[in-house]
Amino acid sequence: MLWLQEDIVSDEAARIATEGGLDVIMGVCIRHVRARLMGEEL
Repeated sequence: MLWLQEDIVSDEAARIATEGGLDVIMGVCIRHVRARLMGEEL
């Protein structure tokens, strides 16, 4: 899995990773997602 930091988007990196068999996540902060899922405020 290739997980880029929030606000980091690279179509080239996504293409290379996908061609290599990786799942790609871009533009998402795991901390913010976790807080939202847990009902926490940041």
